[in-house]
Amino acid sequence: GVGQPKLPPQVADFPVLSSTDCAEVVEFYLAAISEGEYDQAALAWDDPVVDDARLEAVFGAYGEAEFETNEPSLEGAAGSLYCTVEGTLTDAADPAKPRSEGTIVLRRVNDVPGATPDQLRWTVQSSTFVENLERSNRG
Repeated sequence: GVGQPKLPPQVADFPVLSSTDCAEVVEFYLAAISEGEYDQAALAWDDPVVDDARLEAVFGAYGEAEFETNEPSLEGAAGSLYCTVEGTLTDAADPAKPRSEGTIVLRRVNDVPGATPDQLRWTVQSSTFVENLERSNRG
């Protein structure tokens, strides 16, 4: 028999995505990419422009994406918090593939009244690994 269709993963399925610790969200995002779980990785973007197909197009060439990142740096600006993580991407399955340096920037609303849960969680704004990806809506 054919089982139920697999529902796409939801943010609620992964409490770590609502963590106020940006490093945990980055870790989830990079682990999802390394494991080829692009639909999970896309949850960290929360943006229809950067969906699982887009992420797969960028990172799918890596047999086993391996990220090494530094400690996130945090800064606040006008009601928003920004978290910047720099690192390198290599392919554990193909040591000959050149390293890719990159930066991931995440943003969340700084606990302002009336902010929605999606605004209060860290979401990826941009990533420069392999290819420049940028969030569409600045909302």
